[in-house]
Order: sequence, then C-alpha cells, then structure tokens
Amino acid sequence: DVSYKSKDVPYGVVVKKAHLNFAPQFLDLSTFEMLIGKSDLSAKGKIDNYMAYYFKNEDLYGNFSIFSNLLDLNELMSEEEVPAETTTASTDSVEVPMTIIEVPENIRFEMNATVNKLIYDNIEMTNAKGALSVSDQVINLSDFVMNLLDGQMKMNGSYSTTNKTAPLVDFNLDITNFDVPKTFSTFNTVQKIAPIIENSTGKFSTTLSFTTILDSIMEPKINTLAGKGELITHNVVIQNSGVLAKLADQLKMKELEKLTLNNVKITYTFQDGKVQVEPFDMKIGPAKSTVSGYNGFDQTLNYTINMDIPSSVAKGAASALSGMLGQYGNIVPETIKADAFITGTVTEPQVKFGLRDMAGSAKDMVKEKVQEELNKVKEQAKQKIEDVKEDVSARIQAEAEKIRKEAQAAADKLIKEAAAAAALTQKEGYSNADKLESEAKNPVAKIAAKEAAKKVREQADKKAEDIKSEAKKKADQILKNAETRISQLK
Repeated sequence: DVSYKSKDVPYGVVVKKAHLNFAPQFLDLSTFEMLIGKSDLSAKGKIDNYMAYYFKNEDLYGNFSIFSNLLDLNELMSEEEVPAETTTASTDSVEVPMTIIEVPENIRFEMNATVNKLIYDNIEMTNAKGALSVSDQVINLSDFVMNLLDGQMKMNGSYSTTNKTAPLVDFNLDITNFDVPKTFSTFNTVQKIAPIIENSTGKFSTTLSFTTILDSIMEPKINTLAGKGELITHNVVIQNSGVLAKLADQLKMKELEKLTLNNVKITYTFQDGKVQVEPFDMKIGPAKSTVSGYNGFDQTLNYTINMDIPSSVAKGAASALSGMLGQYGNIVPETIKADAFITGTVTEPQVKFGLRDMAGSAKDMVKEKVQEELNKVKEQAKQKIEDVKEDVSARIQAEAEKIRKEAQAAADKLIKEAAAAAALTQKEGYSNADKLESEAKNPVAKIAAKEAAKKVREQADKKAEDIKSEAKKKADQILKNAETRISQLK
C-alpha cells in the first residue's frame, strides 16, 4: 500500500494496488485499487496519447471501467477535513462546503461506471450504473440508473464546464415512484417549484427534461431553470395546506381540507421563474374540478379551479355563495358551477369565487322542467303507440301463420296428387311395354318388340317426371303467392 496525505488534502489517499503496462503510445491499467478517505475506487482500462498530452498538451484518450462500493463526493469536495469517525448517517448534520466540479480540458474518456453507494450533498444513491463519456469539458451520461428516495431514476444528459464559473446541466430524467416528502426535503429546487407538496405523502413518477446553470456551490440558479415534464401521482395526499384551508373555509366544506390525488396526470413547463400547469381534471372533495395556472419560484400563486359542486352534498357551499345565487332568485341548481381564483403566496394565499353562467343555469332549469314534462307526454304516447303496434303485429303474425299453413297444405296436396298420377302413368307405360314383348312370336319380331318396349318405358318415365315437375312449380307458386299476401299485410 502507498499512502499519501498533506495539508492540502483533507483526507488520506491510499493506493492499495496498481498495475500499469507502459508503452510510448499507451498506458494499460490492468489493476487499480485505491481509498480516498472513506471512498474506494477500482478501475481498469487504457490511456492513449499520454506522451503528446504531457509534452504537447494534445488530447488524452481513455477507455475505462470503474467500480466503487462507496463514493462520498461530499468528502472529496470538502475544503476542511471531515473526522474519520463521521458516519454516513451523520453526514447530513455536517456543513460541507460545495465547489464547482470542473471537467478537465483535453480529456476524451469513455467509461462504464458502477457505484454501489453514491453520496452527494444530502442525497444517498444506491446501485448507480451507466455509461459516461468525457470530451471538450463535458460529461455525457447515457442510461445512467440509480435508486434513491425509495424509487428509481434513469438519467440521460450532460454536465458542461466550458464556462468554468457557470456549469451547464442539460438532462432528461425518467423518475419512478419517488417518495414525495423525501423529495421535498431533499431538493431545494422542488421546494421552490412545487411548494404545495410540503405537507404531502405518497409517491409520484415523472418524465422530465430541463436545463439550468449551476452556481458556485453546485446549486441550480433558479431563474435559469427551464424545462417540461409529465407527472403521475400515486396516492398522493395533500393536507395542512394554506390554499386548501382557505378553500374549505370560504365554501364551508371541511372535506376540502384534504386532497387525494391518485393516478392524476399533470403536464407542466417551467421557465422565466414560474411553473405553468396545463389544465387537468381531479376531484376536490365531492367537487369535480379542472385546475390550471402557475406558481412562481418566488412562492406566488395564480391558479384557477373550475368546480362542479353537487348542491345535494354541498349545503355549506350553497350557503357561502348565497349572495351570488340571490341575484338569480335564489335558484340553487343541482350542480353549482363555481370558479375559485387563487392568488397571493403559498404562506398567505388569497381565494375568491365566481359563478359560471348562473343566468344560463336558471333558464336551463326552466327549460329542463318543461322538457321533462314534454318528455313524459312523449313517453306516454310512445308507449301507447308501442302497445298498438304490438297488438297489430300479433294479429298480423297470426294471419301470416294461417296463410302459410293453408298454402303449405295446398302445396303438399298438389305434390302428393302429382306423385300418384306419375306413378300411374309409369305403371301403364310399363304394362304396355310388357304386352308388346309378350305378343311377339318369332325371333325377329321379339327383337323389334323389345326395342319398342324400351322406348315405351322411357316415355312413361319422362311423362311421370314432367307431371311431378309441373306439380312442384305450381306448389312453389302457391307458397310464393302466400308470402306476397303476408307482405301486403305488413
């Protein structure tokens, strides 16, 4: 082991094992294991063009596989020594000054990294793995996956220090099942762009793309933050919210103090210091609602909630809105269509109400009553017509069955008589043929008689078939005529 420590480095560095194969063109790192304070790092790979990099400041190329059981970035970026006995659990209580992580120039590396535990600021990540590339002072992450906040995050994007005083982050995130309270307490950015979830429970998933400039302590500069995403809630419960408390108080509906969002999809964008929420549907207590608007990173609010409140379960709301309802003759429709306008700030929200098209609603109620009575009369008339139709239909059906039965009987009788006549014709013909053959005396006469008898029999068969065929045509016509009569009945 080779150990190193100086006043300029607030932690010990121990190279446990290193095996390099040297050549003028490359360095082949077959084995490398080291400890940096509490962090461990092992790597293997190859570096090309190192001589030209050192002597001529040309690009340095590399391809590495990196592994770490623990990588504590707080310790690595600290300017003061962190006591060796400080544990991960106590890291949150230690003030660790952060500084910009600068990506070196003239470095072109490709890396596959696996880190079992990664600590950065107050975030602990596990099972982090993915591909990294370093080029032109930019780190690009590809399919970088990690577990944190009881969920998982997949990252693609870049971190650039081409401007050393203003690092640029450009990321696409795919987040699954993040814990809401842990997310809120962990990220200052979330506290600014979604302050309403401070007293929330549950989980959420989101796809998110964003860009931002980081400040000197690696925090996003809020006014440079821009992006968009789509969020899906998983049994998120919001309560103890000033906005909901005001809403519930003014509508005299205590059930509005608690809001449950399950499988609600919210599309949002953020830019110029505010988060714009596209209209989405949800239920606030018993009220079907559509929410839209924005909140500023400065905690200002500007939202509109279109609410459809069933008057049957919202007597308090009807009472609270009675002043506005009074101008329409105190007409209370089945559904109170109210708009809530939320302004002010997160800590001091202002809520005002308006009614949507109550004049139209009053007219509609009269129209609905008239239409209801008209529908009753129509329904009664329709039922009588249906009863008559059923009676007529039954009579037509009975008459049709009678006609079919009589026609079928006549057709069957005709077929039967034709069959008897055909049989008699065949019998007479065959009898005449037999007589011709029996009356012939000499051999020549017998031969002639036999041929004549054959023709007599053939003629008898043909006559019999003609009789049956003609009877079949007549029988079919009888049935056809019957169906014609039936169709005329209808």
